[in-house]
Amino acid sequence: MDTNDLPQWSSFWKQGFITTFGGSKPDNYDGVVRDFWREKFVDLPDKSRILDIATGNGAIATIAAQIGLAHDKDFFVAATDLARISTDIVGSDDTVQLRESIEFHSDTPCEDQPFDDNYFDFVSSQFGFEYSNIERTLQEARRVLKAGGQFIAIGHHIDSQLIKAANAELEVYRHALDELNVFGTVREYFEALGEIGGSREDLDKAMELAAPHSLKVNDCMNTFRKEHPDDECAKEIVAAVGYLARGAAQTERMERLGAVDAAQFSYRMAQARLDDMVDAAMDQEDIDSLTAHAKSAGFSSINCLSLFVDDGSLAGWQIHMR
Repeated sequence: MDTNDLPQWSSFWKQGFITTFGGSKPDNYDGVVRDFWREKFVDLPDKSRILDIATGNGAIATIAAQIGLAHDKDFFVAATDLARISTDIVGSDDTVQLRESIEFHSDTPCEDQPFDDNYFDFVSSQFGFEYSNIERTLQEARRVLKAGGQFIAIGHHIDSQLIKAANAELEVYRHALDELNVFGTVREYFEALGEIGGSREDLDKAMELAAPHSLKVNDCMNTFRKEHPDDECAKEIVAAVGYLARGAAQTERMERLGAVDAAQFSYRMAQARLDDMVDAAMDQEDIDSLTAHAKSAGFSSINCLSLFVDDGSLAGWQIHMR
């Protein structure tokens, strides 16, 4: 696979967010998740080599770099991802500076790391390696680890609040994009407007010709709103359609069509990311299979436990291997 196989993730990371929570966590993870990784990295000896796989824009690798700096440990930190890792990050100066100390590798699948055998003391991953071929990834993690090295990960749990929320959001996207074809309906309206001249008469004529399509858009959005009256994701889609429609008569044909196509692409990419997330989530059967693969790869100590956040909700699996 190459980066072109992951447009949904490359387009997301291009926005510059360091976590999958976007602008709500601009300076990395906090709370239980940060404490989890802090504990792991603090325990590593000076001059440890750390590899974070499926790194996204380097959230966990940045925590490792920060812990090394704070505790005067000369860590070497590398981070890889199959998607394109962004060079421009939305975050504090400290976050940006910490990332400069990390060796990033884009276009790099979990299953094929560009490092020598027995090179790292520690391999990490958060909500990442489970998207890959787990059997091959565990073999690769074992290959690049030194004897006694650790592979520690946080993985998606099928019953976590994150996956439950993803499933609920997917239902909204499926209704809007697949069942109602919201943006396709808007595009038909924009096509019907044609090229609008500069006079009021030209505008009135265009609006009259496109009126049946405008009514179709209104009916579509009314149906959508009634189905999801209080959903924030649905409100965002309604607002996006409203914004496009309000400016349609004031823009040239190609500009308005380009705008609706861009909006549809953005939501399709978000839908694809959620589909990936739900598909990657692991139940107990998946964990049992992972454990068997880990043993076959050469790990002798394997522990998989549930991870809970501050409010007591299930966050994911915590996976520890040596």
